[in-house]
Amino acid sequence: MIAIPAPIQFGQYLPMRLGEILLNLQEDRKSRAGHMDDRRRVMGFPLPEWQRPLVWSESQKSRFIESIWLGMPLGTYTLNTLEAGHPLDMIIIDGQQRLSAIEDYVEDRIDVFGGRWSDVELVDRRRFKGTTFARYETRSEDENFLRRYYDLMNFGGVPHEPDQRAAPEMDDDEEGMSP
Repeated sequence: MIAIPAPIQFGQYLPMRLGEILLNLQEDRKSRAGHMDDRRRVMGFPLPEWQRPLVWSESQKSRFIESIWLGMPLGTYTLNTLEAGHPLDMIIIDGQQRLSAIEDYVEDRIDVFGGRWSDVELVDRRRFKGTTFARYETRSEDENFLRRYYDLMNFGGVPHEPDQRAAPEMDDDEEGMSP
């Protein structure tokens, strides 16, 4: 017989709206105005030094934003929350690539469906901001635990190769998702 370990307490699951995350970006910019802070950030949240750099291409970011507009499940991101001022407070443990895609989109740095965020009608912006993008909130002062969490989240699967696609790649003008 083998001993199966107890589940890890990854934190609290919190359904969040994209609008709430976008507010964090705005608040972070206001609070850091004129202050020196050399930590990398995404959506206003600091990234630990052991997080990998941004690796998604502009095309991958655009595809992720398209999936938001199409109502696809977005997965989750993980934020560690502690007392304000703690070096591990408000750091992103998982989800940097997805959050970066959202930030680049709302900052008009990538095109989606042939346009930029500034081209989107107000009613559609509200729909986008109302999209649920759930997060896990951990509360750990143990950096080794957070590093292990990161590794578990990011090194468990095998990336797909392009020739393993289930459907042929679509041209930009193809819709492909209509029933």
